[in-house]
Amino acid sequence: MIVVGPAPLDQWPIRIRRAQGIRCIDVFEEIYRKLSEPLTEEDMDTIGRGYAERCVRAFKQRCKDSPGLTLYNEKRGMQRVDLLRGRRIFEGLTRDSKSATWELHIHNFPPESSGQHL
Repeated sequence: MIVVGPAPLDQWPIRIRRAQGIRCIDVFEEIYRKLSEPLTEEDMDTIGRGYAERCVRAFKQRCKDSPGLTLYNEKRGMQRVDLLRGRRIFEGLTRDSKSATWELHIHNFPPESSGQHL
């Protein structure tokens, strides 16, 4: 199974395999793992440093919202999920019958939290 994220993540397709058949947990874990990968210098060059700089605000907000210490999360650096600029809510997958891939749909994180997390 191949999952393609929204731009600019579409350049890093997510491949999911399991000999006994793919389970929902396999899909969610692999999406999480791939979106949590740190951005490399090569990634920054590929997406453009200007775009990456526009993602810093989303990076800082993710670090603040994440469990644990904000400073610790910031020191770990930007991740691929930060390129979505705040879009962090899973909306689903749709199959593209022409390319036999699945399209990942992500929605904006609520601008203000009511104290509850999904």
